[in-house]
Amino acid sequence: MYTNISGEKAVSALLEKLERLEDMLRAERIRKEWLILLINLTVRTTYFTFNGSIYEQIFGPLMGSALSPRLANVYIDKLERELEESPVQPRELMR
Repeated sequence: MYTNISGEKAVSALLEKLERLEDMLRAERIRKEWLILLINLTVRTTYFTFNGSIYEQIFGPLMGSALSPRLANVYIDKLERELEESPVQPRELMR
């Protein structure tokens, strides 16, 4: 579930990835500052309705958002890269 991933950590992982893709962003004429602003807006303003009431989701990316699975993949990729560099290795890693 995407709601188990910290929105802050997921956005941080995405920003690290964007640093590595800076040339691509420039070629596509995408301003990194705008992209960051839009991603933060999407992650931090998450509301849903339940039984006729409106609630604010306070943790994690919103279920049903097109951005959530992509953020989750970037975050898990970062965790896997950190694990590869760790002196303690798992016997098995499943995704």
